[in-house]
Formats: sequence, C-alpha cells, structure tokens
Amino acid sequence: MSTIQFTGLASGIDSKSLIDALVEARSVNNVKRRNDIDFLNSESDALEQLNTKLLALNDLVDQFRSSNGGGLKKKVTSANTEIATASAGSNAVNSSFSLTVNDLAQNASASFDESYTATTNYVSTSGSGNVTFTVGTGADQKTVTVAVTANSTTVGQFVDSINNAANSSGRLSATVINTETDSSPDYRIMISTLKQGTEEGQLAISADVGIIELQSDTLDASTNAKNASVSVTGISGAIERSNNTISDLIPGVTIQLVSEGATTISISDDTENTLDLMNQIVEAYNDIVDYVDENDFIDRKESGNKVALTYGTLAKTRVDDDFLFDFRSAISTAESANGTTATKMSELGISTNRDGTITLDEDTFKEAIAEDSVGAQELISDFADSIAGVDGLIYEYTKFQGTIDNAKEANDSEIKVLNDSINQLERTLEKYRETLQMQYSRLESTIGRMQSEGSSLSSAIQSLG
Repeated sequence: MSTIQFTGLASGIDSKSLIDALVEARSVNNVKRRNDIDFLNSESDALEQLNTKLLALNDLVDQFRSSNGGGLKKKVTSANTEIATASAGSNAVNSSFSLTVNDLAQNASASFDESYTATTNYVSTSGSGNVTFTVGTGADQKTVTVAVTANSTTVGQFVDSINNAANSSGRLSATVINTETDSSPDYRIMISTLKQGTEEGQLAISADVGIIELQSDTLDASTNAKNASVSVTGISGAIERSNNTISDLIPGVTIQLVSEGATTISISDDTENTLDLMNQIVEAYNDIVDYVDENDFIDRKESGNKVALTYGTLAKTRVDDDFLFDFRSAISTAESANGTTATKMSELGISTNRDGTITLDEDTFKEAIAEDSVGAQELISDFADSIAGVDGLIYEYTKFQGTIDNAKEANDSEIKVLNDSINQLERTLEKYRETLQMQYSRLESTIGRMQSEGSSLSSAIQSLG
C-alpha cells in the first residue's frame, strides 16, 4: 500500500510531521527494547570471553591434578647423558638408581649379496619363484611375499613390489643402494624393518631355490633386530624392552637409551618449575579478576532530579561473581591428609587480597616444599582436583549447558521475546499510522470543502450588493 503524503494546503497543518511525531511517541518502548537487546548481546559476548579465560586457567591447573601426576613437578638427571637421558612426570617418586645399558634396541637391516649394474637389470636370470620376508614374531608377525619372474622382473620393480605390499606398511622397507660410483655402479637391494625389537622388527628372508641370485644375504645376528637390554642395580637379571624409549620401567619416568654403558638416574622435586606454573595460575586468575572489575560496574550520574545509570556488560549477571567466590573457596578449603607443616594453601604462601586477586609469596612457597613436600603436593593436588577436569569447578561453568551456556541461552530467549514484542508493536504502529493518515485525509477534505463553500457564499453575497 502506497503512503499518502499531505501538503496541508487546506488546513495549513503539516500532517506528515504530526503523524510521524505521534507514532514516534508511541514507539518509545521499542527504543528501550532495542537497547535491552544490545545489552544482552554485549553480556553474552562478555560471558563468552570469560569462558575463554576460564578454559585457559583450567589448562594450567589441570597439570597439577592427581590423574596427571599430582601437585609437584619433578626433575630427573642422568649422570652420563651419553649413555641415557630421562624425563619425569609429576607422579614420579623421588629416588636414585644405577642403570646399565647392555644393548640398544635396533631394527633389522640387510642386503642381498647379488650385485647389479642398473636398477633396470633383471633380478633373476636363473629362475622364477617367490621371495618371502617374515617380519616380527608371534601375534605381531607379518609376511610379505613377492613374485619374481626370470628375465622379466627388474630390480626397480622388485623393490616397488616389496614397498607396495599391504603387509609392508609401517613394517618393511626396500631400497636400492649404489655402493660404488655413477661411472661404475654397484647396486645392492637393501631390506630394512621399520620397527625396533624382535616382536615387530625381526626379519627372515627366504627365496625359492630357483632364484639363485637371492639365495644369500647379509642378514645375521648383528644385522637383525634385537631388543634393548638394561640392568638396574638391586634387581637381578637383565630387563628387555622392544625399543630405546622406556616408559614402563620406573613409574612416571621415561628413559631414552643412547649408548651402551652405565649411568645414574636421579629424580627429585622440581621446585622452580612448580613455582613457575603456580605463578602462571595466579596470573591467569588475577587476569579474570581484572576482567570482571572492568565489566562489572554500575556508573551513577545525577543531573538535577534525574539519575542515569550505566551498566557494565557483566553488571546484571551473577556468573562472574559466583565463579570468583567459588575459586577462592577452593583455595581456602584445600587440604593435605599427610602434611606436617603444609596443611593449608596459606602455608604455601598463597593469600587473597582485598581487591579479590591472589598473591603467591615465592620464598614461602619454596620453603614449604623443602620442609614438607608431601603436604605441599597433597595440597596442590586437592586444590587442582576441585578446580580442573570434568569433576572440577571450571567445567561446571564452561561445559555444554553449564553455568555460562545457560546464562547465554537465557539471554537468547529474552532477546527473542523482545524481538517478538518489537515486531508486534511495529505492526500496531503501522495500523495506527494508517488510521491517522485517513483521519487527516478526511480533515483536509472537510476543510477544503468548507473553504470552497465559504468562497461561493461570499461571492453570492457580493453579487447581491
């Protein structure tokens, strides 16, 4: 429907401006509703930013949870890093042990004795048949069988067939190596297993008797796969593992074997790394406190009898305040079951300030670990278990349909209601505008008719004179 425009020629009234003003006066509620929508969107954005900060804090605290080793970082040293190196998780027990590396684990690597002048040479001119490679032992054993046709299968094709076999994937590799020069080449077919240790890396080669060229190779005890062998002082007999990275010998300790020989592995508390992580936690939490302070405020401004209130994006929600309260409660309630001098977080040098931030006294923290490492570990672990992980405080706020998600959904629902109300009022106002336009149209017509009749009457009177 086209909009009727009024000039006010008859009445002298600017009907359009008057109608616009009347409609605008009735649309003031929609102005407030749109402002409310803008605020709710801003609040949801602020909650999402809070969610991101909580997840970052969770990642830090999570490293101290019991399931991740507990509340103290550990450090490990090797007296001879040319023999072995090591790393330790938080669950490693302080100790020292002598380690002797008897043998390093290795994969199998051997070549056929037959020599070729080019990769296009035939693998065999003597006869046809199959070459079988048996990789590993027991349940981990894989068999690769490659067919060779005399005066047909080339060296390159033979190597490709080995590498492309399904059972070769991740277990067996073949290549051609020139042991001499480009001008006088001497190509050998090299076969290697890709896993260390006998279970997955041991190799056996068998060629059908008709293939004379592949009857001999360099595979023997020295070139075949073998397990790593170590000895620990106090434990009788050698200990074998399938590779040179050993993570199941000492709980929480991963040992990397480098060469044969003896060394001493020592595990102790890593106070500096523990302190560094605690400082990161304190910093991340204080960043959340600062973020809340910046966005949770009410600014009151008075002008005569009028008062204007400006709300921060987190001023109308309790989510931020509740989290800060819950986090500080977790600090105050953390316990140590076996501690002597470290039985509460304040004895680790952690204190709460008047502005809501927390402070870590580094000297007190170091002294507490030195005097009572058991108590310190239990305290930090208890605190971390209550904060991080799927059973922790932060997860309750950040999970799907958790505290933050529910608050944002509530905002979305309220925004929908507001938008529905805006649309309803706009439809009502449109009808109101149409009614006013019709009324002023009739008014203009009436005034115009009266003016016309008045002019006729005046002319008639003048004619009588």
